Amino acid sequence: MKCAVAVFASVSLGGVTSMAPAHAIDIATFHGLTPARLMDTRSGAATIDGTFSGLGPIGTGATRTVTVVGRGGVPATAVGAVALNITVTNPTAAGYLTVFPTGQPQPTASNLNFTPGLTIPNMAVVAVGAGGQVSVFNSAGTSDVIVDVLGWFPAGAAFTGVNPARLLDTRAGYPTFDGAFAGLGPVAANSSTQFIASGRGTVPASGVGAVALNVTVTAPVGQGYLTVYPTGATRPTASNLNFVPGQTIPNMVIVPLGTGGQISIFNGSGGTAHVVVDVLGWFPAGTAFTGLTPARVLDTRIGQPTADGLFSGWGKLFDDATMNVRVTGRGGIPASDVGAVALNVTVTNPTAAGYLTVYPSGNRHPTASNLNFVPGQTITMLAIVWPGTKLRFEAVG
Repeated sequence: MKCAVAVFASVSLGGVTSMAPAHAIDIATFHGLTPARLMDTRSGAATIDGTFSGLGPIGTGATRTVTVVGRGGVPATAVGAVALNITVTNPTAAGYLTVFPTGQPQPTASNLNFTPGLTIPNMAVVAVGAGGQVSVFNSAGTSDVIVDVLGWFPAGAAFTGVNPARLLDTRAGYPTFDGAFAGLGPVAANSSTQFIASGRGTVPASGVGAVALNVTVTAPVGQGYLTVYPTGATRPTASNLNFVPGQTIPNMVIVPLGTGGQISIFNGSGGTAHVVVDVLGWFPAGTAFTGLTPARVLDTRIGQPTADGLFSGWGKLFDDATMNVRVTGRGGIPASDVGAVALNVTVTNPTAAGYLTVYPSGNRHPTASNLNFVPGQTITMLAIVWPGTKLRFEAVG
């Protein structure tokens, strides 16, 4: 079956299927790349250079390492962290993946959760470990794993990747990195909870402007969304991830610190939801990372506006079709000297299973995907993308 899918890409939004703010990352801080596949465990699958391909699924409780430096446009030296898109496919049991720097202790954190047969992606910013590698741990069953690189941060630059550490877990009996903000109970419907991010999990107590987080919702009672924002700021009309009852689903979030080094999470649903938060790294206060007031830059749905009226109401993106969208000079993003944009991309109302790839226009279509979907699903994914002249959105189904 051919697919047709509505796409939002943002620097804005409101409602259950909205997106979080886009952010600008300084050109000297982040080096965006045309996405390149670094690992694909599936039989017969290809990678950018033929290595780390067809290795077979990762077993229960097993860890697989993959070299990320010197491949796919990432330099062989002086790399501090990499931005990766991680996809699990063909899992045989319910479980989770944890991605962390090779040589570091395996953290009590997860990057994505899955159920049998599900294909689901999530983005991760990971510090480079021993031998220029990162490690992927599979908790249960056997799972095929795909790793695509989106860009890299220089060592000692304005972003510091950390070994993931759990900062919040509302579930009873589940620990956090330091025992704080654990077992608080589910977040009530249409309510917010707060936690301290600075001074915890190797994040400094001062001088931090923003943090990179993996946020997971689990055991939600109703359908809804989470919004993550700086404590003390006006809550935006935007969402970071969407969920349905009983679902466990993550998304990566980059968010400035608020009052007292705190982050707030709003549960926009008619029922309670448990929330788990892991920190992946931090940006110092200054100009390297610029958070923006949410502004929508693309909405293919008829009758739905964008911040400036451009790139709206184009209709669904059909199978093997592409669209080019200008993001610089719009929604508060500067017209020049932008190294990358961090934005949430949401797919809704797809008519068939498929995937969406976001990459700089003018570049060759990469063998990589940003998010995967099934018919009728609404799913959101953070992407850090080098904007080029425009961004290209391509749907395949």
